[in-house]
Amino acid sequence: MDRLRTGRAITLSAFALVMLVTLTSCYVLFIDGASDPDGVYVESPTSIHASLGAKATSGPVVLRVNTVGNAATQEVSVTWEQVGLSANNSHIYYTTLVPPADEKYLIANITVTNAEHNPLSFKYTDLYLVGSDKHTYYATYALCGEACSADTLSNHTLDGDTTSTMYILFAASETAQVSSLVYASDPPLVVSLV
Repeated sequence: MDRLRTGRAITLSAFALVMLVTLTSCYVLFIDGASDPDGVYVESPTSIHASLGAKATSGPVVLRVNTVGNAATQEVSVTWEQVGLSANNSHIYYTTLVPPADEKYLIANITVTNAEHNPLSFKYTDLYLVGSDKHTYYATYALCGEACSADTLSNHTLDGDTTSTMYILFAASETAQVSSLVYASDPPLVVSLV
């Protein structure tokens, strides 16, 4: 009986250690891994272009970037908090909008549609912002807006014939001037923000 208790204690200790390392890694990735200072965007010759507010289509994915705003502004931060507390996100922890030193948070409001009848893989982490200097800034967090569920984000799947609104958080350098949002589909969708 004592060997069984000792075995369970060791198993629980190992599990706790793995969870601590995993959570610490996620926290560090969220804070430090938001932008890639060496990531320089090179546009694909097959990219599909659209303007802010217009729809861009790549296969069954229809993407519209509604807005991109600095989270330091009152309007953007209030929207983030309201969306984070909504029924769609009630069991998801949402982050506060205090960026690390020398960074700023930008929030993109997007609408994505699956034009197929079957479920479709869609990862918000396949979205990134491109600065006027061609540096890339990757999505670090997302919240569901209208017609979106936490399952959409956690399972990386859009149900067939559905449209979802999402709020995507990006960390960028404090001086970054973003010029486009890219969805790394095949072919890539490039939405001009200027």
